Amino acid sequence: MALYKNKPVILDAFKWTGTPNQTEDPIWMVTAIASGKASFANLGTNRVSMTIFAAEGSLQALPGDYIAQDSEGRIHIFPPALFEKQFEELAKPSKDYIAELENRLFELGAMNSSPCFKCGFKGAGYFQPNIHPCAKLHRELYKEGK
Repeated sequence: MALYKNKPVILDAFKWTGTPNQTEDPIWMVTAIASGKASFANLGTNRVSMTIFAAEGSLQALPGDYIAQDSEGRIHIFPPALFEKQFEELAKPSKDYIAELENRLFELGAMNSSPCFKCGFKGAGYFQPNIHPCAKLHRELYKEGK
C-alpha cells in the first residue's frame, strides 16, 4: 500500500456577486457569456443565478459562489466555504487587465441591452452618450470589434 496526495491545482477563479457591481470577469467568462455558453436568470432580483452550459451538463451559480476554470478549460462552481478552504489567492489582476476585459465586453456588444454591465445604468437614454457615459465607449469599441 502507498500513500497519495493531490497534485497542486491552479485555477483562474472569481467570486460572482450577481450584481452590476461585479469587478472581476476573466476573459474566459466574458467569452462564455458572449457566446451563449453562460446565461443569467432573474437579473436584478435577489433570486439571480447564472447557468453555465458545460460538457458535463448545466452548472448553476448563485451570488457568492466562486466560478473557476481549470488548466484544461473546464469550468467549475464552488460554494464559498469549500473554495476558501481548498484554495488561496496567488495574485490580483491589474487595473489594466480589468480595463482590457471591460473593453472586450464592449467590443463583443455586451452593452446591447440594459442594464449596463459596467455601471448598472438602465434608464431612459441608455444608448445616448450624453446621458449614459458608457454608451460612447460602447459605440467606439463595438465598431472596432465588428
